[in-house]
Amino acid sequence: MSDQHVVNRDKQKLFDQYFRSHQTRMLAVARAYAPEAADDLFQELALQLWRSLARFDGRCELNTWAYRVHLNTAMSWRRTAARRRKQFPATETLPAQVVDPASSESDVDERLRLLIASVGETDRAVLLMFLDRCSNQQIADVMGVSEGAIRVRLHRIGKRIEEGEV
Repeated sequence: MSDQHVVNRDKQKLFDQYFRSHQTRMLAVARAYAPEAADDLFQELALQLWRSLARFDGRCELNTWAYRVHLNTAMSWRRTAARRRKQFPATETLPAQVVDPASSESDVDERLRLLIASVGETDRAVLLMFLDRCSNQQIADVMGVSEGAIRVRLHRIGKRIEEGEV
């Protein structure tokens, strides 16, 4: 068996394990950054994770590293989508999305979705990881800042929520 075959098999195994246990997280990131195209972004997240696995060197946890891949991909997706909207503006207005009253999504879920959509990209990333029960240190590792900076950011987000700004 060639070395390349072993590497590919290991990469596939690592991807499968991560994907099975974290696809909900990936979907949450996709919905937060591209609610109108969450399925497309979800596929892009999976593709970029697969492509990037060869560069995973194990210096940090796979979860931390993969979160960074997901957030970078999602932020890039949003920037690209904004450019596309400027280049090709819609010629007609689409009707507002109708919420199904029989939907299983609760009011709290909708308010969370609106909150996440109302904050900037960096705060959105921090908030998603916080809601995913990541520790402040894990969030700091993903974001490339100190744990203290994350505590301050979370405190400020909380203040803005209390004051009704978001």
